[in-house]
Amino acid sequence: KADACGLGEDLGAELAVLARTLDDLDKAGLDAKQSAELYEAWRLPEGTVIPPEDDVSPRYDRRTTEQTMQSVADRCRQIRGETEHCLGQISAMGSSQTLETRLRDLEQRIGELTSHYDALTLAQEALRNADETMQSRFSPEIEARAGAYLKRLTDGRYDGMRFDRDMTITVTAPGDMTPYREIALSQGTSEQIYLALRLALCDMLLGGEEPCPIVLDDALAMFDDERAALALDVLAQEAETRQILLFTCHSREARILAGRENVRIISP
Repeated sequence: KADACGLGEDLGAELAVLARTLDDLDKAGLDAKQSAELYEAWRLPEGTVIPPEDDVSPRYDRRTTEQTMQSVADRCRQIRGETEHCLGQISAMGSSQTLETRLRDLEQRIGELTSHYDALTLAQEALRNADETMQSRFSPEIEARAGAYLKRLTDGRYDGMRFDRDMTITVTAPGDMTPYREIALSQGTSEQIYLALRLALCDMLLGGEEPCPIVLDDALAMFDDERAALALDVLAQEAETRQILLFTCHSREARILAGRENVRIISP
């Protein structure tokens, strides 16, 4: 009975091995069949030549290729250098917090400058309006007063004065329609023009029932004796209605005014 059991166990094991071998053979046969079918599906007719996909011959010679590669390498080095430079600049700018602080400071500065610009614009507009007002209202009167003084100071040689918009002064002579620019006249005549203008402004701005005194410091220094005598006559006449203080380091004025009424000469 024991021998029968042992024989049965050996036979069962051999049958199991045989069964596995049969399974492997069936699987191998199936794989061979599938491979044959796939081969038949992809097999080309006999004599078919498959052309190469690309032309494998070199497009450039060796020297040209080496030069191109060297040029690319040089460009790569240049780009790396520029990149490092940019990275250095970014690093020098500081952190994002530092940049944000600088940005706020710049925005504040822009606001201040904008306010300053707006103020200057308003001031410019005010000056333009004042200039237009002066041109339309005050210039004719100043021109008339200054022309009258100039006529007295030049003993009738010039009898009119005009101002352009850029404040260029021109004078006219009796019977002569040609205006003469102040810059083209002699220095003595220019001094007479400015003295006439100062007296006209004093009349217009500092007149009234109690005219403000006029202080002149060596105003006749560039006048010759004839011009000085005419100017002192005009000043003496003006002194009848307002006080005029004439300071000078010369003795000529005192000599010309000596003996006149209402003239007081004070020497050091």
